[in-house]
Amino acid sequence: MRVLSYLVVPFCLTPELVISSETLRTIMAELYKALDTPWTTDTHKSCAALVAELVLMLYHGDLMLSPWLRCNPPAEGLVLLLFQGSCLHNGVYAEMRTDITHAWQAAVVALARTHGPLGEPFLELLGRFSSVLAGELLGSLDVAGVDHIAKMTASLLRVGATDSMGATDTTTLARIYDVVMSNVFQSVPSWTHITDLCLYADNLRGHHYITQTFARRAMENKSVTSATSNPVDSLYKYYTVALFSITVLMELCHEKLDNSADDDESETDDEITEDCNHLVSSQSWPLLQSHLLNIHYANVIAHTFTAHFKSTLYYSSLSHKFELLNLRFCLFQEKSGFERDQLIIATQEKAKQEGDLWVKAALSLTDANFTWLSVEVGEIDDSNNTSSPHADQVCKTDEGMSDTDPELPTLTSKGLAVINNCRCQAGAKEESLIVNQLDNVGEAGSIVRVKRCCMCMIKANRTNLLFESHISKLDWSDVQRLSEAARVMADVVNSNPEVLEQEVFDVVHITLTSWLASLEKSKESLLVPAGPLSLPLVTPTMNIRGASIENLVDAYKVAVLGANILQLFATLERFYATAEERKQSFYEEWKDVFAEEVYKSLLSIFIYVADHCDIQQLTCHDLLLLEPLCEAVSLMNPEYFLVHSKQGHERLKLVMKYCCHLVCSPIAPLQLVAYHVIKRLSRGLTSLDTVMVAAEADLANLNLWMLNGALELTQGFVDTLYSDQRLGDCCTVQPHTDAYTFTLAYLLLWDIVLDMCGWAGAQLRYHYAAGLSNKGLMQTLLQTVFCLMPEEILRLLDVKGSKISEVLMSGLNLKYGVSSRSETLQDLACWMYFCSLRRLPAMVRQWWSGEEPRVASLVEKVTTRYMSPLLCSLEMQSVQKENTRTGNMAVKVHPTAREVVAVYHVDEVSLELSIQLPLNHPLGPVVVESSKQMVDTSQWRNWLMQLNVFLTYQNGSLWDGLALWKSNLDKRFEGIEECYICFSVIHGSNFQIPKLCCSTCKKKFHSPCLYKWFSTSNKATCPICRNLF
Repeated sequence: MRVLSYLVVPFCLTPELVISSETLRTIMAELYKALDTPWTTDTHKSCAALVAELVLMLYHGDLMLSPWLRCNPPAEGLVLLLFQGSCLHNGVYAEMRTDITHAWQAAVVALARTHGPLGEPFLELLGRFSSVLAGELLGSLDVAGVDHIAKMTASLLRVGATDSMGATDTTTLARIYDVVMSNVFQSVPSWTHITDLCLYADNLRGHHYITQTFARRAMENKSVTSATSNPVDSLYKYYTVALFSITVLMELCHEKLDNSADDDESETDDEITEDCNHLVSSQSWPLLQSHLLNIHYANVIAHTFTAHFKSTLYYSSLSHKFELLNLRFCLFQEKSGFERDQLIIATQEKAKQEGDLWVKAALSLTDANFTWLSVEVGEIDDSNNTSSPHADQVCKTDEGMSDTDPELPTLTSKGLAVINNCRCQAGAKEESLIVNQLDNVGEAGSIVRVKRCCMCMIKANRTNLLFESHISKLDWSDVQRLSEAARVMADVVNSNPEVLEQEVFDVVHITLTSWLASLEKSKESLLVPAGPLSLPLVTPTMNIRGASIENLVDAYKVAVLGANILQLFATLERFYATAEERKQSFYEEWKDVFAEEVYKSLLSIFIYVADHCDIQQLTCHDLLLLEPLCEAVSLMNPEYFLVHSKQGHERLKLVMKYCCHLVCSPIAPLQLVAYHVIKRLSRGLTSLDTVMVAAEADLANLNLWMLNGALELTQGFVDTLYSDQRLGDCCTVQPHTDAYTFTLAYLLLWDIVLDMCGWAGAQLRYHYAAGLSNKGLMQTLLQTVFCLMPEEILRLLDVKGSKISEVLMSGLNLKYGVSSRSETLQDLACWMYFCSLRRLPAMVRQWWSGEEPRVASLVEKVTTRYMSPLLCSLEMQSVQKENTRTGNMAVKVHPTAREVVAVYHVDEVSLELSIQLPLNHPLGPVVVESSKQMVDTSQWRNWLMQLNVFLTYQNGSLWDGLALWKSNLDKRFEGIEECYICFSVIHGSNFQIPKLCCSTCKKKFHSPCLYKWFSTSNKATCPICRNLF
C-alpha cells in the first residue's frame, strides 16, 4: 500500500509544488530507505521504477528552477541509488537498466548545468558518486563487473561534462575524471608492500640494488597497517582499480568500445584515434598525467609480479587482469593523441625522484640507457634512498678491495655496479643478459677482464670471499658486491664457456665451495620472517606473525646472496651435464675435489629448510629463495646418493624420506623438488633392485616400495575425491586447492613408478608388476586418469590428435616458477595412461577386459585413436635401434603395417617370424606367424605360444619378445654338431637338425643326407667310420 500511495507523487510535481517541500523530502527519505538495501526482490524493482520516474520528473527542465532542488540531499541520494543500481552487472534490474540510467543521467546533466561542472557543489556530488563507485567496484572484482562499472562511469563523466549545446569539453571531462579517479584510488588500501615485494624479487634476480632502509620501510607503520590492512585484499583491489581506470579512459576515448558489434558499421581506426585526440590534449594532459603514470606503474608491477610469482595462487587469480591491463594500456598509447614522449619524460622524472621500480617503468618505455639518470657518486644520501637502479648511487668504492697487483683490475663495488646497470636494463626489457654486452661497461670491461677480476677476488682478501663467514653479519655493500660477482660468474659460465680456462674454473669451484659453506652456516636466517603485509603462499589459517626489523634485515641479506650462490651452482651443474670432451678435465676435478663438499652443504641447507618451513607462515618472499634452492637440489648428481657405502645408503634413505613427505606439499617448489630428485634417482634405484633380485634377496626391500607410504596416502585422497565420478566424465580440478595438490602428487608418484618399470629388466619388471597388482594400485590409477582426461579426448573431439600428440611426444616438462593450471593435470592424466600402456600393458589389458561394456568401449576408442599409433611407432623404433646387435637374427620393420619380421639364420638356412600389432595395441592380442619350423612341431608350437603369452600377459615389449624367441633358438642349436655329409646344422629342405646317429663313431646326420649317401654309394656304411650303420 505504501508503494502504491507514492504513485500520486508525480502528479503533484509542477513548478508550483502542490505539496510542501518538507512533505516531498519526507517521501524521498522513505523511498531512499526502501531502496538502500540489497536489490534482490520484486518489491525493490517496483520501487526503483517509481524512483526513476520521480527523479526524471524532479530534474526535468522547468522544475529545476525551484531553488529547493539546487542542493537537496534526499533527492541527490535517490540519484546515487539509481546510479548504484545501474552499476549492478546482473540482478533483477538488468531489464530496467536503461530507464534507471536515463533517470540519473538527466539528474547529473541538470545538476552540472545548475552548479557548473567545475563548481564546488557538483564536485562534492562527484565525490559521493566516487564512494558509490568504490563500493560497487571493490565488491565486484570480476572483469565483467569491472567493465560494466567502467561503462557506467564513462557515461557519468560524459554527461557531467556536456554543456547546454550538447557538446563535451575535453578539459572539463579530464578534470572530473581526475576528481572521480583520485577519490576511487584513495579507497584502495596501501599497495606499498606490492612494490616492495617486486623490488625485492628483482633484486634477488640481479636487476636492482637495495639498501638496509628497504627492510625498514617494509616494517614502517606496522601498528597502523597490520590491524586494518589485508595484503591479499589490497593486491586484488589495487589491480581491480588499475584495470578500471584504463577501461574508463578507453570508454571515454571510444564510447562504442564494447558495443561495436551492435553497430551497423564499426568505426575505423582513424575515427577512434580522432576520439582519443579530443580527450588527450595539451590542456587535459596535466590532469591525466598522474593517472596514466599510476596505470603504467601498475602495469610494470604486473610484469614484474608475473616474472617472479607465476606459481602462486595470486597470479592464477590476477593473470587475466594483468593481460587486459597491458593490452588496454598499449591500445590506449597507440590510439591516444598525446605524445609518447610526454609519458616518457614524466616517468623519468618520477624515477629520478623516487627510484625503485619507477626506473624499470622508464626503461620499459624507451631503448635509451641510464644517461638520463646522471647522478654523481655520493650525491644521494643512502639513508633516504631505498633502492636505485643507478648502482653508483648506493655503491661506494670499496677500500678493502684495493689493488694488490697494478696489472690486475680489482672487482670493486663500482665496477660491479656498472655491470648491474647493464643487467637492470636487460631485465626491464625482459631479455637475458649476454656477457658480450659487457665489452663497453668500463671497469669490468670485456670477458677477459671479468675473468681477471674473478682471479683478483681470490688474491685480494679471503674475508671478502666469505671464507668461514656468517652472511647476516656482513655489510650491505659486501652482500651486494658478492651477489653481483656470483651473477657475473654464472653469466660467464652459461654464455661463454669456451673462453674459460682451467685456472678460471678453479676460481669458480673454490669460490662456490666457500660460499655454500658460508650459506650453510647462515641457514637459520634463510627464510624471511613474515611481516604484517606479507603475502602468504597458501590461504592462512592463522595470523601471520610479525618480525623484528633486525631479523628481517638479516634474512634479506642471506636471501639476496644465497639466491645468487644457488644460481651459480645450478649454472655449473647444467654446464657439466652436457658431456663434451673438453669439459672432462674440468668435470673430473669438480667431481673428485669439490663436488662432495658442495653437495653436503647444499643437502644440509635443504634439510634445514624442509624441517623449519612452516607452511602457514611461508610468504612470497620465501618463494624467491625456495625456487633456486629446490632447483639446485634437483640438479645434484644422483651418484652422490647411490654410492656403494654406508654414508651413501644413509644419504639415500634420508633424501627419500624427505622427498616422499614433500611430494604432497602445497608449496609448488617443494613438491617439484621431491619429484625431480626421486625421478633422477629412479634409474639408480632400479639398478640396485636388479642386483637384489639377482642375489635372491627379500623382495619386500625393493627400493620401489619406499614410495608405498606416499602412494597409499595420495591414493586414499584420490579414491575419496573421485569415487562418485562417472568414468569418462571430465573432472576439472582448480589449482591451489588440496584436491589439486594431492592429485598432482599422486600422478607424479606414478610417473616415477612407471619410469622405474621402464628401466627394469623383464625379471624385475615382473616383480614390480606383481607387487603393484597385489596392492590393487593400478586399478585406481587407470580409473583416475579417465576422470581427469580433457573432454575433447574423452569425446574424441580432437580429430587430428594434435594437442595430445604434443603432450605425449614431449613428455613431462615440469619447471619451477610456472603457473599451476587445471590443464596440467589433464595433460598428466594423458601421459600417465600412455606410460601405463607402454610400461605395464598386460596390467592395463587386464583392467580393461574386466570393465563394463560402456567403459571398455570408451577406453578402446581413446586408446585406438590417440595412444596406439604412437605406441606402435615407438615399438618399431625400439626394434630398429636394437637390431644393430642381434648377431644371427635380422629384423625388418614395416611401420605402416605395424609389422615386424624377424629372420633367424643358421648356416645358409633362414627362419622367419612375423609379429603384427593390432589397431588397438596393446589392448588387443598380437598376431604371431611363422612359415618354417626347425624343431619338432610340438616344441615349435610351444615356443610361439610362449611368445604370445609373454607379449600378452607379462608386460613385455616387442623387442623383449623377439629376444626371447631368439634365445630359445640359440639354446636349441647351441653345441649341436653339423651334419657330416652336408656340413650344415639345419637341413635345407625339411629344416631338421641331425638326428640319425652312428652307433660306432656317434656322429649324427640328417635323414635325407644319409639316405642320399646310401643311394649314391650303394653302401649302408657310416660315411665317417665306414662301419655298418
